[in-house]
Amino acid sequence: MDTSGYAKAGTSRNTTYDAVSVNPTDERSAIHYTKDDISRMTFKTVTKWEEWYKHYSFLMGFGLRREDVRTDRNGEVIARKWVCSKEGFKRTTSNEEDGSQRQERSITRCGCKAFLRVKLDKTSNTWVVANLELTHNHALTDTHQRFFIPAHRTIAEGEKAEIQSLYQTGIKQSQMYEHLAHQAGGYNRLPFTKKDFYNYTYAYRQSQIGDGDANSARSFLEGIASKEPDFYSAYKTDEDGHLECLFWSDSTSRLDYACFGDVVAFDSTYKTNKYNLPFVVLIGVNHHHQTIVFGSGLLNVETEEAYTWLLQAFHDAMNNKSPVSVVTDGDRAMRNAINTVFPNANHRLCSWHLARNAKQHINNSAALQAFHKLMNDIQTRDQFEEKWNSMIEDFHLQENEWLRKMHTDRAMWAEAYLRGKFWAEIKKHPKM
Repeated sequence: MDTSGYAKAGTSRNTTYDAVSVNPTDERSAIHYTKDDISRMTFKTVTKWEEWYKHYSFLMGFGLRREDVRTDRNGEVIARKWVCSKEGFKRTTSNEEDGSQRQERSITRCGCKAFLRVKLDKTSNTWVVANLELTHNHALTDTHQRFFIPAHRTIAEGEKAEIQSLYQTGIKQSQMYEHLAHQAGGYNRLPFTKKDFYNYTYAYRQSQIGDGDANSARSFLEGIASKEPDFYSAYKTDEDGHLECLFWSDSTSRLDYACFGDVVAFDSTYKTNKYNLPFVVLIGVNHHHQTIVFGSGLLNVETEEAYTWLLQAFHDAMNNKSPVSVVTDGDRAMRNAINTVFPNANHRLCSWHLARNAKQHINNSAALQAFHKLMNDIQTRDQFEEKWNSMIEDFHLQENEWLRKMHTDRAMWAEAYLRGKFWAEIKKHPKM
């Protein structure tokens, strides 16, 4: 399929361009670029070549990406190559090699050979074409869909400034997006997708947390502490003063923990707040088996260090009283943090999370039912091992990596191994 290009720009023999003349929004009649036309073009910098080729690819309807770069002994760039975004083929992942199932993704590469390589001509001190290929082995994107090519989706600096201004005035994201679409003449005229817009506004909000809302949150908690002497709060900042971790517990929560804090469930409600930060609630049950909250925290990152800080702050707030048992969703960072701060506590995996994960990793319904029985039945450890081996053999699950890991951690979820330990009848996170 010959797809040699069309672009709105003039060319002449051995012409060096100071600026890129291809306009990606110009829909006027275009001039045919042949391979010879492009071969004769030169630019004073490699950056101008990249700008030109990006504009050219936009008008033609394909995406591009950098493939390689060559440098001299001094580290100076002397050659650069760009290829079509559909160059090459999809890589085989480790999941696909071992037969594990994962969500299907669309195939975006088909071995396209189109490319442009330029090099520095030291004689004229200009950048010239070293080699190129204009033929694509796939259909090109039509005019109305070109803005949705990932390489050409971009939020201009002016639009970023306007988004920031609208955000500062309290305008909702949906209203901001509608306003930008109206200015562009319709949603289909925006040079970025709705996801791009929300990703940018999220990143901008994150950048404001350290100096804006984070300070407000600290001031708010300090204000409560001045009125309520038993209110406890703690926070941690990075080297730039940005908020990393925040924990708080009021007087009622601390009193409840003193009475009912033998079993604590750590509920990490993943990124369901305004700033998409992990929100951790430490909860338990009272003598009426009603859910009670012992403390809450916000984390900027989900690392072992962050969880360790949070649990240590919780421990300090509760006058260094450690729980007898803890229930978590099985997060590895959280597990390691618990072993550090509460080394003597019994640790149980939340049955709800475990059942959900089992459904994702065990495809056979009968095998899934057998796993649930192993999880909940009261039996001896020898009986558990015997039934486990039978399940693996009967349903041919020897290669199931997830089940191998679950067997290693069986002391944290199988009733046969959890008997005799105090859990206050908590098998899963109590309902809030």
